[in-house]
Amino acid sequence: MNAIKGVSGATEDNLDAYEAYIDSNPDAFSDPPTAAEVQAMVDAVNTEVAVLEAVLEDSASPDGAANADGMPVTAAQLDAVAESVGPALEAAYQAAIAAAIELSNPPAAEEVQALIDGVNAMNMDDSAAAVLAAILEDSASPGGAMNADSMPVTAAQLDAVAENVNPALADDYQTAVAAATNLSNSPTVAEVQSIVDLVNAVDAVNASPEALDAILEDSASPDGAANADGAPVTAEQLDAVAEGVDPALEAEYRAAVAAATDLSNPPTVEEVQALIDAVNATADETLDAVLETRPRSNKPDQKTQTKKASA
Repeated sequence: MNAIKGVSGATEDNLDAYEAYIDSNPDAFSDPPTAAEVQAMVDAVNTEVAVLEAVLEDSASPDGAANADGMPVTAAQLDAVAESVGPALEAAYQAAIAAAIELSNPPAAEEVQALIDGVNAMNMDDSAAAVLAAILEDSASPGGAMNADSMPVTAAQLDAVAENVNPALADDYQTAVAAATNLSNSPTVAEVQSIVDLVNAVDAVNASPEALDAILEDSASPDGAANADGAPVTAEQLDAVAEGVDPALEAEYRAAVAAATDLSNPPTVEEVQALIDAVNATADETLDAVLETRPRSNKPDQKTQTKKASA
């Protein structure tokens, strides 16, 4: 894999883990895959392997070493392989790992998640519990009251239990919570995160008209202006309207947009996608081997599947 331009850090020892990642995450790759996608896989797998080895080393499990290296695993490391890691609970996580006596070699991501969940359950403070109760109260779920107290949950409250909360989308989060009909009693952090993620995704889609205007302006199409405003479209803008956008190919996308002579006004999503696909198709074709030589399987997902990410 290191022979692929733009890819480095792949190791022979992790080949099985790379293959498992590919099998478990087919949607993480374009066809052909981009160098950025392959590098993201290598980085994710390498990080997970290193963290899981560190967790085992810290433990009292048969193949552990009771932290003989004197470097207890950190919350930042655990966050690479588990969900809902709270930095303030780092010492508690370290204590739980040190007490673990039956971790596999290497530990499964599910084993680490179980440790995290156990510590979180024992250390959930009153404020977090109150936020979850407020979310349920606002919802149409069993046990909810459709905001009978007239105090809709705020972005600040959501931020206490979920990630990537955008204060500008507070009204949208409140609407999504109000429409939720299947929250647990009390809601889980994962359920709240799903609501936040959905609202964020919808907001990204709604941002696409601005991106489409910028694409047309950059083009040589009848209603384009050959980038007269001097602000060429970015990979981030393209990503709002198309799939498979590789930030490493931003210059190539801009060139393709600049050369486009027949975009509609406004351009359609299909037209933009065609430009992206054409640029991607001309990328280093050796990337084909990354997916083509490995059969797909229905193996259970491993933790390295697009963590937060979806981001």
